[in-house]
Amino acid sequence: VTVIGETQQNTSPLSQTGLTRDDYIEMSGGLTRRADKKLIYVVRASGAVVVGNRSRWFGRRSNDEIRPGDTVVVPLDTDRIRPLTFWTNVTQILYQGAIAVAAVNSFN
Repeated sequence: VTVIGETQQNTSPLSQTGLTRDDYIEMSGGLTRRADKKLIYVVRASGAVVVGNRSRWFGRRSNDEIRPGDTVVVPLDTDRIRPLTFWTNVTQILYQGAIAVAAVNSFN
């Protein structure tokens, strides 16, 4: 089994019966802050792709069990905005607004 993507460490632990994708992700140190938890998927050794989350309310589904040769892929959350980028944009907007107000006041 291989675990790749936004985990603390990409690993290839030995396959163990009864483990789910979440178990293998935990064996890889867990998810990073940049991981897209909703889009985690499994590529089976056959090439089939299994998408979807396991619901803890209704128990484990049969396709949750990871088989030998499977790859668990944890994608990057591309919608997440870094805090520095966000605050840079906010301060630029405020600065430009203040300059516009000062320019309008200078006409009086």
